[in-house]
Amino acid sequence: MVHQIDGERNFHIFYQLLRARNHPTLLEELYLANTTVDDYVYTSCSSRSSTIPNIDDSEEFNTLLTCLQSIVDENLQKKIFQLLAGILHLGNVEFYGKDESPDHADEVGGITPETYQSFLYAAELFGVEADDLLTCLTKQNMYVNNAVIVKIQTLAQAMDKMHSFSKSVYSMLFSWLVDKINMTINVVDKNAWGK
Repeated sequence: MVHQIDGERNFHIFYQLLRARNHPTLLEELYLANTTVDDYVYTSCSSRSSTIPNIDDSEEFNTLLTCLQSIVDENLQKKIFQLLAGILHLGNVEFYGKDESPDHADEVGGITPETYQSFLYAAELFGVEADDLLTCLTKQNMYVNNAVIVKIQTLAQAMDKMHSFSKSVYSMLFSWLVDKINMTINVVDKNAWGK
């Protein structure tokens, strides 16, 4: 999800959401208005292959909305799209290193000013406090002799945690949605067979 090989596209939903031109209000609420696949790290690496011949991602998004209506209400749909948009925004975050001493030069010092707004959007869309998300991505609690030691992550570790966090959110959302679909199918089957 976080990087595609040349010629491969990321999950279709990201392109459909970014190209949902018939839903400008939704895109504004998700801070995706007036952006393209090239504006997001998770989709830009495959921007040359971001379209599929004879497939209109905007129309596919409309079809998706129609299908979702039979599974989840509008409020849950919005939460789904908030999580997906949060993933896109989080993927744009970059960290800078501490440069106070050579011993800590590779430790995370914070989020770059250029990507801080993306970070704030991600935190809001995930429904978490920005400080909590920053702590989650840049620090690690270690338990030593019944004491908690907080370790600052390196730049590479913070990027790995960020990508892992994004993948986990997507995976949990996907699993939840599959469960919802299966429950809906089971209810329909029981009703159809009178069981």
